[in-house]
Amino acid sequence: EMLVLQSPGMVIGHAEQHLPVSRRDGDLAGEYLVGDGGKAHGADSTSCDSPLAVQPCVDMCYRSIFHEVPVGIAQTSADNRILEANRHLGDMLGYAAHAMRGRIISELIHPDDRDRHGAEEHRLLAGETERFVVPARLLRSNGDWIWVNRTVTTARDAANDAPYLIQVLEDITQRMRTEALLEPLQRAREVLASCNRVMVHATDKEAMLAGVCSI
Repeated sequence: EMLVLQSPGMVIGHAEQHLPVSRRDGDLAGEYLVGDGGKAHGADSTSCDSPLAVQPCVDMCYRSIFHEVPVGIAQTSADNRILEANRHLGDMLGYAAHAMRGRIISELIHPDDRDRHGAEEHRLLAGETERFVVPARLLRSNGDWIWVNRTVTTARDAANDAPYLIQVLEDITQRMRTEALLEPLQRAREVLASCNRVMVHATDKEAMLAGVCSI
């Protein structure tokens, strides 16, 4: 199914699609129907058969995607204060989505990770890079730390005012735990491989012992 956009005197395509509509607090408000003349039905519905109605429909699509994607998303000011957060970010950190507003993401980052993230944010706001992706530990409401991949980019509103940040946070806690468990095993394999190389190439007992001890 596809979204159909029409302009006066021209029909680009024909399809029908039911799309969910979310309110600003993240609750489902209903759905709207696009296609077959563009009639819309349901709570907070909007007709999409007119070019003038395209932007509201795009906005509703955006809000639906914003709240339903399985990663945390936050729109923040340049100083990391959350202006809006999706439901998944609230679930990750143990808060309701509306309770995330006003919190400062950089204050939730582990102290050992803040300097690196602060340097990347400075480069981003200075225009030296378009985005950055850096892992970080974030503090949950219950005091636990989780690992996330933090992707940050800048955006501006239609008035081209001060930039704000779009931050996408993917929970990678399980992956980091698995890597931590496998690290000693990988190190053991590397040591055994090095010992084998020494024993194969050693010319005498003393050289073999010296080589093994140096690993």
